[in-house]
Amino acid sequence: MNDTDKNYGEQKVKNQNRKMLKMVAFSLVIGGVIGTLLRNIDGGAVNLLTGNTENISLNPLTAILVAAAIFIGLIGFPLYSLRHVDELERRININATAISGLAVLGAFPVWLLLAIGGLLPHPTAYGMFLIAMASGFVSYLWLKFRP
Repeated sequence: MNDTDKNYGEQKVKNQNRKMLKMVAFSLVIGGVIGTLLRNIDGGAVNLLTGNTENISLNPLTAILVAAAIFIGLIGFPLYSLRHVDELERRININATAISGLAVLGAFPVWLLLAIGGLLPHPTAYGMFLIAMASGFVSYLWLKFRP
């Protein structure tokens, strides 16, 4: 056997890496579509992070496209990905998701009570979404790379 021959294990790892790169590229495309569509809301004059969504107007077709892209990116893609990872990676992802859910369940009442006490602004959907995403990301990294 020479250096150019690939045994089964090496070829399998190469195929898994290629599949992972395709999945990451797909998620980048979905994120780019979402960002592009949201950037053009009301001519780019609206900032969605301010939480003032009552006065935003959006074309119904654009709303459907953005909602579908977000659903695919946040629900469909992770569920699809869990079918194509090994058992350890799946366990890490599920545990990180559970920790993220617990962070949201714990953060909302604390944030609300601090807002009632005048220490913080009232909770927003965007703030809770950011808490969920940040806690999921940090918990995944901790579970993946802890000693």
